[in-house]
Amino acid sequence: MDAITEQDFLEAVDRRVYLAGRWEYMAPVCCILRELPGPCLEIGPAWLRLVHDSTVMDVKDYGIGGAMVLHPAGVVPWPFKAGEFSVAVALQVWEHLGGLQREAFSELRRVADYAVMSFPYQWTECAPDHAGIDDAVVRDWTRGASWIHSLIIGRQPRLRLIVCFDLAGDRECEG
Repeated sequence: MDAITEQDFLEAVDRRVYLAGRWEYMAPVCCILRELPGPCLEIGPAWLRLVHDSTVMDVKDYGIGGAMVLHPAGVVPWPFKAGEFSVAVALQVWEHLGGLQREAFSELRRVADYAVMSFPYQWTECAPDHAGIDDAVVRDWTRGASWIHSLIIGRQPRLRLIVCFDLAGDRECEG
């Protein structure tokens, strides 16, 4: 898959300073994405698409071009066919879904074979929707989906958990 490079990221930071400092967790995600086949759905990427030819689903058009679907991740069903994407990416999104994480993950499982996600991990001094997220919370939100990679990035108090899920493998086990 054609994921962005550090140079692409730095050019995006020049346009949108909000992105500064995020390459630390985006870089390993891009490495994972380069190993996976497309097509890709990016959920809530705001100002930066990580995969050049991905389809983006967000609540607002941030002007990043390409295929864009305006739809909140917490509203199900999503406007995609079952199995439409090989990979879905959601970085620092799930904590914003206001109690609809499990429903949204069911849709993720329906439309993609793999998911690469990041979560604020064990944050304490922060907004309530970012606090207290640990392995147990992630497993609850993702309905116990199989982790094929996981990585903790950053330094306390701002750790991030990155997880790659094999959703197709889980579907096969269910069937």
